[in-house]
Order: sequence, then C-alpha cells, then structure tokens
Amino acid sequence: MNGKQLLCVPEALFHPLYDHDSKSIEVQDFQIWRFPDAAVPFPYEMLYGNGVEGYQPWSSPEIPIKDMLKEWKKSEQSIRLLFAGRYAKEAHEPMKQAMSWLLSSLFWLNGIPVNLKGLQREAGGFAVKPVNAIERLEFILSSPSHFSSFIQLSELMQELEKQFYKTLALKNIRS
Repeated sequence: MNGKQLLCVPEALFHPLYDHDSKSIEVQDFQIWRFPDAAVPFPYEMLYGNGVEGYQPWSSPEIPIKDMLKEWKKSEQSIRLLFAGRYAKEAHEPMKQAMSWLLSSLFWLNGIPVNLKGLQREAGGFAVKPVNAIERLEFILSSPSHFSSFIQLSELMQELEKQFYKTLALKNIRS
C-alpha cells in the first residue's frame, strides 16, 4: 500500500522524549533508504511496528549508519555552539534528533529495529555497543538539554563510529 498513511506510534517507540502522536508517513518514501527527518525520527520502525511493508535498515545497516554519522558530524558543531551560547532550550530539538541517529545506528548495527521501551533489555545484550552504553543513553534521554548530555552523546557517537568501522573491517575479512 502506497501513499500517505496515518500510523500509530508502536509501543516499542514509547519514550517521554519522543511524542506518541500518530504520524502521517508517505509510505513510498521509505521503501528504500532515505534519511529520516526530524518530524518522524524512527520512520522505518513506525512502518515495521504497524505491519506496513518498507525498507528495513537493520537488515543492511552500512549505508544508513554512514549517513547518520556524517549528519552527526555536520550537526555536532552547531549543537556545541548552542550550548556555548547558553541556549540549552534551543539545543533540545537538535539533541533529540541526534539521539535518534545514535539509537538507530546502535540498534541497526546489532541487526534489530529501535526499541525504546525495551532499551535496557535489548541493548544490554548487544554484541556491539560502547562501554556503559545503557547508563549513558538513559542519562542523555532523561536530560537532553544539558551540556553534559551533549558531551556524552558526542563521546558515544565517536565510540560507536569506531566500533562500526571495526565491525565492517571484520566482516570484510571474513568474506
């Protein structure tokens, strides 16, 4: 089924940081990899959770994760400047969006869709994850408008990038 559809936010994506209102999604836009916009942070999981056929980036995450890492590098400096200028309120939305990139990259790297509701359970068992990832993720999710959350997010993105490229290298060696 193509066209714009109003989809409920699946329970797996319930988290106080992200709103739970139904989202209108242009389904055909997500049949291939397309970078998600800020209005719908987890569109592929939205489709999956509603039983709508769509691209599943967790099945082949290399290009999506590279794109998210590139986007983070573009956004990191502007978020840093917001905090430097003491514009914490203005940093909230970009932090929320960057957090969705981190969560997507982390889950997809481990071959599964994002599950915010089962974050501890799911991510706790990941083979590939930064050190103390769960505690650090929960800290950032609970207070994204704090500069210390930005620092943690930045460090997690760096660590995840290293692990991503290590995983790719190991995969290439094995094939």
